[in-house]
Amino acid sequence: MPLSALILIDLQQAIDHSSWSSAGPRNNHNAELAAARLLDAWRDHGAPVFHVRHDSVEPQSTYRPGQPGNDFKPGFEPRPGEFVVPKHTGSAFTGTELEHLLNERGVWDLIVAGVITNNSVETTVRHGGTLGFRIALAEDACFTFARRDRVGTLRTASEVHAMSLANLDGEYCRVTTSAEILAAVGSPQPVLPYFHEPLALDPWDDRTPAAVACLRDRIGSEVEHIGSTSVAGCPGKGVLDLLIAFDAGELRAWNERLFALGFQPQSGAEPFPETRPMRIGAISHGGRLWRVHLHLVSAASPEVAGLRHFRDSLRENAPLREAYIEHKRQILDSGVCDPLDYCNRKGTFIESQLVNTLNS
Repeated sequence: MPLSALILIDLQQAIDHSSWSSAGPRNNHNAELAAARLLDAWRDHGAPVFHVRHDSVEPQSTYRPGQPGNDFKPGFEPRPGEFVVPKHTGSAFTGTELEHLLNERGVWDLIVAGVITNNSVETTVRHGGTLGFRIALAEDACFTFARRDRVGTLRTASEVHAMSLANLDGEYCRVTTSAEILAAVGSPQPVLPYFHEPLALDPWDDRTPAAVACLRDRIGSEVEHIGSTSVAGCPGKGVLDLLIAFDAGELRAWNERLFALGFQPQSGAEPFPETRPMRIGAISHGGRLWRVHLHLVSAASPEVAGLRHFRDSLRENAPLREAYIEHKRQILDSGVCDPLDYCNRKGTFIESQLVNTLNS
């Protein structure tokens, strides 16, 4: 199956409060384990994950912000690059950015898990189905609690769960299991070992945006495209240079995520320092192999603004773009074949342009 977005609904500590089981205990005591397996698989694939957080506006709610119940359950804390969608009603689509974020990424297939089956899960699935999303609901990765019906008959959690799923299946979603979903997803395409190629000024490849979108889906929405390949029509080495501007305290988590995906430490002479590392790798996409440079730079560093400014200037200023292309061509024509020497010489042009901008 094509990789979908994983939507985890209201998996917060609030749901463990005793008030939820006042009419009787919950069902699916392994639901968190099933949801965690889905989350692990989506992280392994670098596929989009959306953590829906219920921020209740009701004073008595265990989900009200400002108390421990509002925190995500252990094991379901969002990682860098994953989306947090705060909501105030039963539907994760009402008054949130969820629909926009999915449409922006061209995602129409959703995997849903979370709590409780007959409330936020059912409401979100109904809403998403009417919006046109194709939804698979993992029945063993959801749970609910016993409750009395309108005439006072006590219904077990399993009965409430089953009726809610019956309302949804075939009309708003496809009810399935986490095992079936994981079997359909299969193993993630690995990040391949980095490889070197002779220096050359290759034409810009119109498959570049799709390759970057694939990487962004796998790594996270924070990834920014920089460098020559981020400028349509600009020839270069064909390397996908990506920027991750990390906040204080996030570098370790980003390193763990990138290494888990298969990216490698930078090799060669004079690597970037580990406080500002570069991770490398390669992917197969669109019928070709792409080399990838991932630059992890502190969001507080002026380098971030400089990288963005130079990229945007190349996109908007045709004479500057042509001058940069000519400068790179002259470097190669001079016989430079060492990548570090090439980057250093190219860097003098970039720095001069940034200085000129600051002084103008």
